[in-house]
Amino acid sequence: MKKKKIIIISIIILVIIAIGVGIIVINNNKKKVEVVEEEPVVRVTGKAVEDRETKEYKLCDIKMTAKKQETEVVITVKNISGKETKARDVYIKYLDDQSNEIGKTRIPLPKMKKDQEITLSTIITQDLKNAKDYKIDY
Repeated sequence: MKKKKIIIISIIILVIIAIGVGIIVINNNKKKVEVVEEEPVVRVTGKAVEDRETKEYKLCDIKMTAKKQETEVVITVKNISGKETKARDVYIKYLDDQSNEIGKTRIPLPKMKKDQEITLSTIITQDLKNAKDYKIDY
């Protein structure tokens, strides 16, 4: 008789524990999940990333990736002047489809040897996903 009471009490305790664990699991699953939607990454294409040449430099292999309020720009610059160039700043103006300036960046170029090629990367704190073209200024 005592064995039956111990078995019944053990079963009741196990049922109570199982119910308690079930309630905890259900409450954990009901926690609010905050969904943060990220803006998609946009790869800029067309004239805004075409190769361009000046008297001294060729800008090529341009990659622009726009996300939120910033754009990453990777540019390969080659000295095509036929001689060593001085260190200088090059400015790139980004234009929309109406040729309005929508962004500008300064690229500090180091002194470059004849035919030297360098790859530069910069983050512009502007969203340039609507860039359709660019101009180069010294």
